[in-house]
Amino acid sequence: MAKNLDIDKDKTELIKLLQKTVQSCNINFLIGSGCSYPAITALGTIEKDIDTLYKDKNKREADQKLSEYLKPFIISTKQLVDNSLDENHIKTLNNY
Repeated sequence: MAKNLDIDKDKTELIKLLQKTVQSCNINFLIGSGCSYPAITALGTIEKDIDTLYKDKNKREADQKLSEYLKPFIISTKQLVDNSLDENHIKTLNNY
């Protein structure tokens, strides 16, 4: 059952509850479009473009466009895993 807290009166208890929650589970923070720039470019219209190609029965072209779009993500992830960061990754990490 949920517990109601009066934020003004129960600040210490609220802080303990939040700490326990954050430390005991996986939490994703969704920051916003462009926050990984310049390491990773923004989405742009890629979803709409690919969807249009699929609707127009251009599966090969849609798959190619998707592959080209995903390639930088794969390269970026490999650089992070290999700890071989380029200038754009360093700028992005400093922004975080």
